[in-house]
Amino acid sequence: MRNVASHLSPIHCLLTLLFCLFPTCCLAQTQVPPQNSAQSEVLLFKAKALFQQGKFEEADRAVRQYLKDYPNSADGHFLLGHILFREIQTQVAMENQFPPQTHGPMASART
Repeated sequence: MRNVASHLSPIHCLLTLLFCLFPTCCLAQTQVPPQNSAQSEVLLFKAKALFQQGKFEEADRAVRQYLKDYPNSADGHFLLGHILFREIQTQVAMENQFPPQTHGPMASART
């Protein structure tokens, strides 16, 4: 049986740990919504919709904009963690799909 931990980068492990722990830290803090809360809630809804469509970079921007208004939002930070996790999964899948060449004319080329 292969060791799963050996396939995970340190940053992946750190983000996974933060993803699991951070929402529970935020729940203890109270949140005072800004004056224009309806517009901010629309931004969070938009970020969720973009995430569900697989548009991770756009969802990342939208949720970060939302977090400017709601810096203590557990929902916002949870969504951001989930987006970052999926971005990492996508990157790892691409790296596994196109592994670096270890032989042949392009073996010495650096990316």
